[in-house]
Amino acid sequence: MDRNAAIIALVDSNLHREYVSPSEKAWAYKLKLDAIKAQGQRNDLSEPLTCDQVRQKSLEKIASEVGTSSTQVQRYIRLTELIPPILEMVDDGK
Repeated sequence: MDRNAAIIALVDSNLHREYVSPSEKAWAYKLKLDAIKAQGQRNDLSEPLTCDQVRQKSLEKIASEVGTSSTQVQRYIRLTELIPPILEMVDDGK
């Protein structure tokens, strides 16, 4: 198992817990997105995908696995850009 596959497996197992805070989901989705994108390029396509297309396909894959929309996954990932005190407020529901 390579590093990216290990990250994906770790994230998947952590997301099956009973309660996962918004910040934990955000970082888990970001890690998984980065790992999926880093796994390599697809060779079965007639034309290579652009970075935006790779990102969108990866977001759609994560969304289908967790049972939500790719837009919702993007929103969670954006939470990782918040400063820690604000992210803590999100986790506390404020």
